[in-house]
Amino acid sequence: MVAFTTMLVVFSSVVVAVLVAAALQMGSLALRRAGRGSSSLIADIVALTASVVGGVVFLWNALWFAYGPGGWVQELPYSLQIGAVFLYLAGCVGLMNVQSVLSRGYTLRILVDLLERGGRANVDSLKSGYGGGLGIGGLIAKRLHSLASLGLLHFQDNQVGPLTPLGKLLAEMTVRLRKLLRLEMVG
Repeated sequence: MVAFTTMLVVFSSVVVAVLVAAALQMGSLALRRAGRGSSSLIADIVALTASVVGGVVFLWNALWFAYGPGGWVQELPYSLQIGAVFLYLAGCVGLMNVQSVLSRGYTLRILVDLLERGGRANVDSLKSGYGGGLGIGGLIAKRLHSLASLGLLHFQDNQVGPLTPLGKLLAEMTVRLRKLLRLEMVG
């Protein structure tokens, strides 16, 4: 019974920590949209890192409060605390993947665009909504600028490439991972 209670408290703490990280991230986005924060790639990375680290701090302190000296349950093994942090980080990665699919997934975007247009639209009007209203070409240019700002490739005027060493490494890792997972090339 004690083991079940311990696992329940640890799992609950992990879930709450993921929710804390999500709340911090949503608060950061709300502040930036309201014009109270920087809206650059570096600011996005800093905000995301701060929310994930904030969740780790919250989780570690929650476990300390519950299981530390004077806590209401027996002392928690250090390995279980570390495992809880890794479970939390896995939850954060899952949350980021869901956020990515919902915000950047093309197929879901088409469904949402159709819903907003009453269920019908022509192909040209759907295309024009991408890339901040610049169409599919604008979408590609926006993505290329993001890759260049991350230092993965060179992009100037209408010329793309070459890949930087980091970009080449990431591309090679992606190809190998796709082969390992037997994924088809998509989008």
